[in-house]
Amino acid sequence: MVKVDKNYKWFSGKYTYKGTPYILENLDWRGEKYFATYSDAQIKATEELVKYLCKQFNIATDIAPFDHYSDLYKDWEGIITHANVKISKTDLSPAYPLYQLKEYLNPIKEYLNPTKSIELPDPPDLPPTRIIKEDSNFAFLKTLINLIASLFLKKK
Repeated sequence: MVKVDKNYKWFSGKYTYKGTPYILENLDWRGEKYFATYSDAQIKATEELVKYLCKQFNIATDIAPFDHYSDLYKDWEGIITHANVKISKTDLSPAYPLYQLKEYLNPIKEYLNPTKSIELPDPPDLPPTRIIKEDSNFAFLKTLINLIASLFLKKK
C-alpha cells in the first residue's frame, strides 16, 4: 500500500483503501510502510478457523514469527505464513495481532504434538501491533487463505 496525497492506495494505485492503515513509523518492512488493518470479527474468525484446523489435522500450534523469513521453515511443523517462506511476500503483515492468535491457541497446545526444535535467529524489532476497527476484507481473506494453505501443506 502506498500513500498518495491523503489517500492510501494498493495494487499499483488501482484501488483506494477505505480503512485506517496500520503504519510503521520510522521504518519499513520488506519495502512497505502501510498495511491494511483487521476488524475484531476478522481476527476472531481466523482464531476459530485455525483452532479447528489444528485440532482436526493434529497441527502443532507453534507459530513462526510473521516478520522472519528462512529456508528452515520448510521443515516447520507448526503454523507459518506466506512471508515466512517467500521473502517478497508481506502476508501476514505487521498489522495482524499474531500474539493474540498465540494466546488463543495456548489452551489446546497440550493436546497436539510439539514441533521439531529449529534454531532460528531473532527477528528484527518492530513496533507493537495496533488493532484498528476498520473493515479490510481483502486483506483478511488473503491472510486467511495463506493460513489455511500453510496448515494443509504442513499437516501430518
